[in-house]
Amino acid sequence: MFEKITTVVTGISPGAWKAIFFVILLLVVFSAGAIWQYRSVTADWKAADEIAKNKTLELKSDQGDLTVQSVEHHVKADKKIVETGTKILSEVHNYVPSNSPCGMPDGYRVFHDAAADNIILESPGNLYGSGTGVGTSTSR
Repeated sequence: MFEKITTVVTGISPGAWKAIFFVILLLVVFSAGAIWQYRSVTADWKAADEIAKNKTLELKSDQGDLTVQSVEHHVKADKKIVETGTKILSEVHNYVPSNSPCGMPDGYRVFHDAAADNIILESPGNLYGSGTGVGTSTSR
């Protein structure tokens, strides 16, 4: 069996051996380059992925802070609205009749009449409508 291999190997010309050597050398060089490129790209990907993860965590933290600030702002605004409504109710001591020399706009009249009856209107959106459930000075 070795004789056949020896015959085949010795039968190949020196030029063919050079070609085989260069093909094998090229395969080794290209394989090494591909492995180096893969490792380099993989390292870059991992670094970019780590940066993206850190940025995501930073954004989540900022989002939480902004959410807390927004909620605190709305709570303060709601508290101010309630305090203002309470202050208006406490300052409406006397009912101002519609025939008084101090005229009030219709929208303010609805709020005034509600405050005089110690009622907080559910929706200020219906100031000029008739569905408030509060009688105006003309209905008294």
